[in-house]
Amino acid sequence: MTPDLTAHFLELIRLAATDLPPDVEEALRRAVEQEEPGSAARGALETILKNVELSRRNQTPICQDTGTPIFYVSYPEGWSTRQLRRQIEQAVVQATQKSYLRPNSVDALSGKNSGNNLGGDYFPTVHFEEVEGDTLTVDLMLKGGGCENVGAQYSLPYNALKAGRDLAGVRKVVLDAVHQAQGQGCAPGILGVAIGGDRGSAYYASKEVLFRRLDDENEIGETPDRRSQPVRYRTDGLWRQNHRPGHQDHRPQPPAGQLFCHRILYVLGISPPSPGLAKWRSDL
Repeated sequence: MTPDLTAHFLELIRLAATDLPPDVEEALRRAVEQEEPGSAARGALETILKNVELSRRNQTPICQDTGTPIFYVSYPEGWSTRQLRRQIEQAVVQATQKSYLRPNSVDALSGKNSGNNLGGDYFPTVHFEEVEGDTLTVDLMLKGGGCENVGAQYSLPYNALKAGRDLAGVRKVVLDAVHQAQGQGCAPGILGVAIGGDRGSAYYASKEVLFRRLDDENEIGETPDRRSQPVRYRTDGLWRQNHRPGHQDHRPQPPAGQLFCHRILYVLGISPPSPGLAKWRSDL
């Protein structure tokens, strides 16, 4: 029998909407110190951090766009996914009533807002996976519309950028995606990059990678050009190899603060960050 976990799901939503994961907040604090005192970039980052503190204290959303709730549910054998979905939907309705979430569910054809963040089979979106053991794990991503709209996908080779089917090509299209997104999404950003699979699975994986910590690194024992050395994909490395100070080209300038490239997994789906990420785990 599946227990009633609605209250736990509500708390998960509150946490994702009103707080930041510690590694992301720490990255923002490091970024502040890298900017010149009195600069626009430093002022913007300081304002972001003040907003984070106020949101945490007042239990109000960090971002006005609380996005599409995307749940990842890993459940033990014997649990009812129908009951879990029903409880998650009840929690979403309650979270909307408490203003943890903004009413974002709008019918694409009629333009009618449901008012409670429920909308068919995909709002909220819930991914279920049965796993070994007796632990139920629920991850939540609140995927804002702005960052979702600047997500990009490339098929390599990509002739427009002379990007080949190799790591150098990956770097080119990642930076191109950032360049195309400038001014349309809120900086600073975290990129979730997935390489391989079909178009659907690449986009799916590029969202999943955002759950990994910023200090996590993806190591590959052998690169495609047959050099046996580990490859760590980080924004600073991607940037150094693709930008020279003072050299003017089509590549983007770093946004205010820093660009955090949150891991390359394995054509190419690029997914910018969500306003909130949170995880809840229960051993039942």
